[in-house]
Amino acid sequence: MNELYLGMPRPELVDDEHPKVGNATRGGLICTELIPLTTRWERFRQAWGRSWQDGQALLLTPVDAVHAFGAPDGLRVHFLDPSWNVLASLKIPRRRALPAPESSAAALLLPSFAPELPLGDQLELLGAQPRLPDRHESE
Repeated sequence: MNELYLGMPRPELVDDEHPKVGNATRGGLICTELIPLTTRWERFRQAWGRSWQDGQALLLTPVDAVHAFGAPDGLRVHFLDPSWNVLASLKIPRRRALPAPESSAAALLLPSFAPELPLGDQLELLGAQPRLPDRHESE
C-alpha cells in the first residue's frame, strides 16, 4: 500500500459501500476502505489484534490518545485536525501509546508499513462526497 497509492492521480468519485480517504494536497489514495470507530466497543472489536487487509484504515474520532497494544506490528497514525489537515504522522511500535497532539479531532490508523504523510497535507473523504479542490485550483 505504501508507494502504490501515493503520487497517483486522484481517483474519480465512486459511490460504493466503502468510503475512501484521498490526499487533497498531493493526490493519490491513502486508503480504499475506511472503517470509522466512534465507540469503545467498536474500537475494541475492530482494532484489537487486527490483521490488515490491503487498503484498509481505521478512523478514531474523537481521539485523545492512541495505543498499539493489540497491534502485532505496530501502527502508522496520522493525527488530523477538524479540517482533516495532518498534524502529525507517527509510527507507534507495538505495546506503546502516544497522546494525541493538541487540537487533534481524529486519528487515521494504518498498518506500520504505510508511508508517513507530510505535515499540513489535507485529506478528504471520497465516495459520494464532493471532492475538495486541488491546492493549485484554490489559490
